[in-house]
Amino acid sequence: MSRLIVKSPYIQSGGKANGYMRYMATHLGTEKRGAHGLFGNADCVDLKQAMAELSEVQGNIWTHIISLRREDAECQRQSKNVDLRQ
Repeated sequence: MSRLIVKSPYIQSGGKANGYMRYMATHLGTEKRGAHGLFGNADCVDLKQAMAELSEVQGNIWTHIISLRREDAECQRQSKNVDLRQ
């Protein structure tokens, strides 16, 4: 059975939150669908709009990160660009 790596830090609202979102959406290694790697219930997520919404949040912003080790992902065939949103 594959092990999940779970991290749940938080950042305070403000400028750092927007920078963090941009980094997570565009950094090297992010699987991008278009210009960035953000996804959600809608077919297309507008990065600028998402950042604008994030800037309006008051208080802590939880940044849950759930990942697999590469070898576990390969065993599960997740590394073959399987769409995890389904």
